[in-house]
Amino acid sequence: MTLSRGLAVASFLPLLSLPPVAEPSRYWFDDPKTAVEVTTRILATGAPSTYQVVTISIPDGLPRRGEGRVEIFPRKGFNILGTHAWSLPALDGKNKVIGIIGIPASARAGLVTAADVNFSVAGAPMITVAIEIDVSLIRELAVRMQSAPLRVRAGGQVTFSYELVNTGNSTESIETSVAAPKGWKANQRSGSHASVDPDQSAQRQVVVSVPPGVSTGSFFLQLDVLDKGVIRSSIPVAMEIVDGLSRQASAGPEITIAVGRAGNATGRTSTITTATVRGPLFDSVRVDARFSVGESDVSAHNQLLSRIGSYKMLPSLALTAPIGRVAFGAAGNSFSDLTGLYAYGRGVELDAHRPGWHLIGLGAMSNSSASAGKSQPLLGIRGDVDVGPVRMMSSFSHLRGGEQSGRQLDATSFGATVSAGFATTVEGEVARRSFAGGNGTGWSTEIARVDSRNNARVRITHAPGGSEAFARAVDEVIAGISQIVTKRLSFSGSAWRLSDATAVFSRLRSSGWAIRPEYRVHSSTTVAIEAHATVAGAMIAAGHVSAPSGYGSAERQVGVNVNTNVGQLYASGSVAGGYATRTVAANRSLSEQKSPKITWNTMGSWRGAQTTIELQGRMEETRDAGGAVTRPSQISIRGSRILSGSQSRGVSADLELQQIRGFSARPVNIVRAGITVPVAGTLAIKLLAERNPLFTASPGSSPWTYAFRVEHSTRVPMMRPPGTSGVVYRDLNGNQRRDEGEPGLDGAVVKRGPEMAITDANGRYHLGGDGRLPIVLDEGSLPLGIARQTVGSPNIGVGSSLNADIRFFVAARSDLEAIDVDLSGIRAVARDSAGREWVARMTGATVASFDALPPGTYTLELDLSGLSEPLVPRVPLPVLHVTPFEPSYVTVVLDPRPLRMWKASSSPQNPTR
Repeated sequence: MTLSRGLAVASFLPLLSLPPVAEPSRYWFDDPKTAVEVTTRILATGAPSTYQVVTISIPDGLPRRGEGRVEIFPRKGFNILGTHAWSLPALDGKNKVIGIIGIPASARAGLVTAADVNFSVAGAPMITVAIEIDVSLIRELAVRMQSAPLRVRAGGQVTFSYELVNTGNSTESIETSVAAPKGWKANQRSGSHASVDPDQSAQRQVVVSVPPGVSTGSFFLQLDVLDKGVIRSSIPVAMEIVDGLSRQASAGPEITIAVGRAGNATGRTSTITTATVRGPLFDSVRVDARFSVGESDVSAHNQLLSRIGSYKMLPSLALTAPIGRVAFGAAGNSFSDLTGLYAYGRGVELDAHRPGWHLIGLGAMSNSSASAGKSQPLLGIRGDVDVGPVRMMSSFSHLRGGEQSGRQLDATSFGATVSAGFATTVEGEVARRSFAGGNGTGWSTEIARVDSRNNARVRITHAPGGSEAFARAVDEVIAGISQIVTKRLSFSGSAWRLSDATAVFSRLRSSGWAIRPEYRVHSSTTVAIEAHATVAGAMIAAGHVSAPSGYGSAERQVGVNVNTNVGQLYASGSVAGGYATRTVAANRSLSEQKSPKITWNTMGSWRGAQTTIELQGRMEETRDAGGAVTRPSQISIRGSRILSGSQSRGVSADLELQQIRGFSARPVNIVRAGITVPVAGTLAIKLLAERNPLFTASPGSSPWTYAFRVEHSTRVPMMRPPGTSGVVYRDLNGNQRRDEGEPGLDGAVVKRGPEMAITDANGRYHLGGDGRLPIVLDEGSLPLGIARQTVGSPNIGVGSSLNADIRFFVAARSDLEAIDVDLSGIRAVARDSAGREWVARMTGATVASFDALPPGTYTLELDLSGLSEPLVPRVPLPVLHVTPFEPSYVTVVLDPRPLRMWKASSSPQNPTR
């Protein structure tokens, strides 16, 4: 029951006579001065965070004369909404009253005494009746763990921790299980059984041993939470096997050369040879180069070759460094909505950035073709610079499509982005645009708000020349919102309107809207309602037809979508219904066809350590121009299996079956099958066969096509190896330097920019990247209870993280007046010498605990504003010293606010203190 509804009921409590919703109490009275109680409780049922209406019967023999009251007193945590006390005269002629009891969110499941009802009459003993609430059971157990993949070398060990958090209202007794790939070992150090009380959590730890022969790549473990043998939740745990130390120091770019060939039963073949170079070229610089030779003008061959990774591409070379990227060959860029989008050709592309500024540029020639004509230049540059809270922008472009395409733009723009506070930004841009057939002033503006719970954006653009001048449209309005309403409910919506004109179409219009409320039924299941409407229309320009003509379409649909995953199984389905309208205008006549439209989509997949199976289906029902029902549909099943080895280096097979209906008199059945075989460490062969009647070369010929690919990969040393070596070690005495006998830590991950290394058995590592960037230790790779202790050095010390306590003592105001204050509202912070913060949690009535504090010296800060009684700490606060040998604690004395006494004065205007 909502609060407003409860208030409405409360105002009429003495007058209502509702049906009993709880067990009434019964009494016998032998004498007005004595009473014998037979039934002394009232029962009700409710969930946490709700209000329950309880009927309370007035004993028949209760005297109604004289002074007396009926009053409800809530127990701790519960509260009474509306009227909770009545005098006897006000109850004359009544035999019951109504109480509204609020159940707290923290209420535990089971029978709980929520309130007491006192019946008191002058001259008679007080009668007390207990109101008991049977609190509904709510079971919510979450698993928290780091989202980043675990990293380990082949033959090594890695330890990961996770936390079981009980957000329900009853104790959870569960069992955990870890499934690892064949040959791996997973040991749950903390045991497989756990009992977690409400609002509490339990930390667990798993040690995973990786076999020595495992190759590099990504693998997955599975953490299952079971309740009496039934899986309640299943969480995949990503793990990356990385190269050893010796390879990290010299591993440079990987060069891959591959030859792909496709053919069919007619003997016609197509061959494409590709070469790629990818990886670190030298310290802080990575290379990505691609090249291909060969041609194919057979559609079936092109499709099959692309499936095995062989396709025609423009030569390209890209060099990436921490300060930017430069690319040669295939190059493209987008400058802004007003100075050019999606300019792409052959030339040079630049992207440079440093703190406070950003520069992008393009110098290229457009791609030539029979329809577009000869190549023409594509030139542009954009610069952004921060001036205080404002980001200023300026852009210039000279863009030409093919000689026959008619696409061209010369533009200069200025703009700015301002932070307006409350996570809101306002952006604006103005440009002078010159295009084929005219010129004009374009402008765009956008306001956006983004925070952790909502995302809203409205953008309006006017770009004269439209898509013929490298813009999306002449006029464009886009609005969107995404809002998290509650923990389970979210909402998103969007609306748009576009207006454009080209050499072929004198008018192009498109508009629409879409809304999607989504409800999370369970942590792994969501249900969403989707509704959308679209309208599009086009008018063919004069000169392309003898008479005005055009066409349009409109569609409105509403449907429901369900997504769920159970362990390794994922499933989704949606169904939507509505109507579609098609309009055609020709020779000054207009024809319109409107028909109902139903669409259905479903997908399910199961992913194991070595096997993946996926099923998809789609169906659409509508009517053609003659009114006949058409149901085009498509259903497919795909599967892959690692036959031996690992996911990245082993023998694997793929199979796909697909059936298409509604596009021909008979169903079209498509079959694809392939196998990948690594011949050696650097050589692999891919074979693929496809039967696709849609690509049959000629009547009577076989629809089967075949393809194979042979690729050879090798890794060459860097031109300049990474230049930083160090060690991660256990700082046993906490002095932040490595002393004799302090061992190295195996399996720790260190990073610098995009580069990453993992320590060997002696804790040594060798790391590349920009030497100006700091070396960061990934503390998620450390065993539970271990934390970094040193900073600013390649030699990184780690040590045990211990608990530390603040023990509070509340001083009495005087010998006669003790102070009883709930200290749960205290916020305590420990700050180290580097300014990093640790926040304590109250683990007792007068104790605040810090978890996993590295050894060191900390200053304390207290926020007491959340206490019901004003308290003041005795200053200065003590310093907290944490040693690596035993837990530490300090005592903080809190003084109450002193009493102030005033002496009465004959003159109220001049009181004497």
